[in-house]
Amino acid sequence: MDIQTLLTNDVFPEENLAQLKLERTAASTELALLEAEIALAELDLESESAESPTYNFFIARNRRRNLRALIAACSVATAPQKYLPAELLSYIFQLSFAGYPTDLPPTGRNINPLALCHTCSRWRRIALNTPELWTDVVFRYGRGLDPYTTLDLVEEWYTRSGPSTSLSLGFSPWTYHTYRSDHEEIMQAVLHRLVVPYVHRFRHLKLQLPRAELQSLMTMPNLSFPLLQSLQLVRDPWVKEGHARVKYRPTNGSFCANAPRLTDLEVHNFHISSFMDTRFFPWTRLTRFFSDNTHMSVSQSQTILRKCHKIVEFALSLDVMSRGNEQAPVLIPHIELPYLRRFDVTFANEAHSLMRPFFEPLFIPEVKELNIRSVEKMSVWDSAPLMSLLGRSCFDIEILHIWNFHLSGEVVAELVHTLPSLCVLLVGVEHLLPKGTLEEIAKGRLLPKLRSLVCRIDDIETAVQLIENRLAGCELGGTFARPSFFMLDYISRQSITHDQAIRVDRLRENGVEVEITRLCT
Repeated sequence: MDIQTLLTNDVFPEENLAQLKLERTAASTELALLEAEIALAELDLESESAESPTYNFFIARNRRRNLRALIAACSVATAPQKYLPAELLSYIFQLSFAGYPTDLPPTGRNINPLALCHTCSRWRRIALNTPELWTDVVFRYGRGLDPYTTLDLVEEWYTRSGPSTSLSLGFSPWTYHTYRSDHEEIMQAVLHRLVVPYVHRFRHLKLQLPRAELQSLMTMPNLSFPLLQSLQLVRDPWVKEGHARVKYRPTNGSFCANAPRLTDLEVHNFHISSFMDTRFFPWTRLTRFFSDNTHMSVSQSQTILRKCHKIVEFALSLDVMSRGNEQAPVLIPHIELPYLRRFDVTFANEAHSLMRPFFEPLFIPEVKELNIRSVEKMSVWDSAPLMSLLGRSCFDIEILHIWNFHLSGEVVAELVHTLPSLCVLLVGVEHLLPKGTLEEIAKGRLLPKLRSLVCRIDDIETAVQLIENRLAGCELGGTFARPSFFMLDYISRQSITHDQAIRVDRLRENGVEVEITRLCT
């Protein structure tokens, strides 16, 4: 066989393999002898007493080049990975693309299972006979793309997945610039061609549809989601919906019974809370819930939280204008979330007034990350409900992020003293960490696990010492956690000194990300 044939990814018969191995051994032996000949001839050539050279270097080196090419080609032809069993190769293909859904239309040749089909006939045959490779799709909707062609592609993709393999479907986000005049007709086609026919096979489903179509799908009779584990519902923001179309229709809870495996739920862009029916979704089974731009009332959120016995991650938005907040909400005596690890709460439309009724009944003893945000800048608010929650239940919290709430130096200091287990404290560079508290942290008396800090300071020398002490402590005996990120604004009439600048650069060389900005007074 010629070298070009050997360099392909073709699989050769067993008798050819034995012959190729013999050829490679013989070529290797000949190459070793030829290398020795050339080396001796080069030594003779360098000798001053040598006569005119009689050794033909051109022929020898050309032969050496051919032998090397033959050995490399035989190695490729006899490579053991080419002769893996089809079942094992199929499993390797699945692992290679697991967690990477295919964008359709494809964005490149080498980042989807089609690349396997272009390698060789054997790989193509195995790939096409591996249904799991053709199950996870992201529908690309954008400028220059024909959505009806994409519909055909997705249907063809799912055909290759066989009749029973579980599927996932997502949509790339689109903007007003990619919005088409026939957008609503396209979304209807997506719903009736890609969603409804395969609904019994979906494992993961992400839908961006007009509200009416979403509600129609969720309440469609005799429609079951037996394999569905995660669901993301995004209300299409570019469809203008008349008041009659978005009128809320009470649900009968059928979806809860028809999605027995659903544990992960996201809802986006529903604005008003009427869609979040407290009886419709399977709250008792959820381990993760995330809502964005979908506001709730306190009573509604607490009713949901009481049902979320297994919840691990929970994110919601409270709005003072939501139905149910017109009157003082009735406090639920006690809401314990024993498995909650991450808790995100966003307050909209000056909903900080809802902090006390919302936080007061909560008990979250295992929470590790707490994110409190406000849509608007809150200059005046009562921090007592938050401090009460932290003090009575957040015993081992590691990450605290408070954004867009004004924090006095006393409140920041109280946070540090109340939460000794903190690893990450993000209060914003506009909020001062008092010098006394900063010194206690630098000496290791407070926050021994601190890795990251974002705040304002008034003593840069103490801040640099803090990071240096943490770095030295983690390297010597593990007394402290290794510092990773510090963003600090400092108030001073003096600039950073040359010595301090050198020390900060040394910290950066040791892998600590440090950003220090001076604020002129």
